Amino acid sequence: MPDTNVTTINPTDVVTAWGDYYLNEGQNMDQIHLLPFEEFGSQSSATIIQTNDTIIREANVEVQEVLQQYQDDFTAKGGVSFKPVEIKLYNMKIDVAFIPQKLRATWLGFLTNNDRTPEDYPFVRWAIEQYVMKQKEADLEKAFYNAVYEAPVEGVAGQVLKTMNGIEHIQNQLVASGDVDVITTIDLGSATPTQMVTAIEDFIREIPEKYRHEYALELNMNRTFRDKFKQGMRDKYNVNYLQTEQLLRVMDFENVSIVGRASMIGKERIWTTPKFNLLNPIKGFSNKDGFDVQKLDRKVKFLTDFWFGLGFVQPEILFMNGAEVPEGASS
Repeated sequence: MPDTNVTTINPTDVVTAWGDYYLNEGQNMDQIHLLPFEEFGSQSSATIIQTNDTIIREANVEVQEVLQQYQDDFTAKGGVSFKPVEIKLYNMKIDVAFIPQKLRATWLGFLTNNDRTPEDYPFVRWAIEQYVMKQKEADLEKAFYNAVYEAPVEGVAGQVLKTMNGIEHIQNQLVASGDVDVITTIDLGSATPTQMVTAIEDFIREIPEKYRHEYALELNMNRTFRDKFKQGMRDKYNVNYLQTEQLLRVMDFENVSIVGRASMIGKERIWTTPKFNLLNPIKGFSNKDGFDVQKLDRKVKFLTDFWFGLGFVQPEILFMNGAEVPEGASS
């Protein structure tokens, strides 16, 4: 029975094309080609918090006005209320196990070495640096916006989109609890580039004045929407001569910039908040690039784990439209 707890190495097509033997023709790692991985760019929207805890606790303060007209009597006024905020961290791991010998009698045999034990094979370094570490970044990018946490099933490898609660789920919860009101926009997917620009400008105007002018804001959206906005700026304002950075700023709101996120592919939501308001607590996160490499018989294992969380501290300064919000959540 095959070992089901081993990461797949499949050289079948190479064997079919060039035989089940190794012939040194000077081939090397430069001849192994991977498609590009998505980078973990969405993390730049948050403030990273290094912690040794698995739950971050914050407190929001609501205050009342204190100024009043004069009179001789003392007339107390004002008030302070505290509201707790918790941000949970989720424990994630990477478990990968290969049997590199499967490559020995193939064109890929240069990734092995008869004089070394399996953990010293060139394949191990290649697999960590060129595959696992880059795939980990792409997986985190996907989870950052899209994941909804589910407890693992004992003995079964988990799924990227169940590792944590990502931005979309957190935002939907805040809408459902009445802590965030969505801003209505047109259907951005079917909007023309010019309509897209106008819709974004209208969206920004719906943000309360004291917030839309106070903070530097990144308006997050999918990259197709970002490109449509950029084209719309050229069309609406006839500014073909502007640099790309200028085309991705909202006219009359120079503090607002447009950012396309790989994590939001296919999503029609747009959202923004000051960077300090979105916290990304991490614990042992340096482990994500440091693997414990273990050898068991002919199997080589790479292991690591870390903690990762996301949360908005003050929902009042999170602004979003209602795209992908579950029906009834925004009522």
